[in-house]
Amino acid sequence: MQNVQRSTQLFRVTIRHRSDVTTANRLLFEGRPMNIISCEDVDGRREALVMTTETGVRT
Repeated sequence: MQNVQRSTQLFRVTIRHRSDVTTANRLLFEGRPMNIISCEDVDGRREALVMTTETGVRT
């Protein structure tokens, strides 16, 4: 068995507020799938949703 290491990158993504986006979803940006680690309405006004996303595979 080979030991394979892959790097991950974290991104902060802001979109218009949507109540149906959760950490169970994934984001596709320029053909790259991103896992949503967290998403929150930071100011409580339901105008924007700020997500922390991750690409790659954790080692």
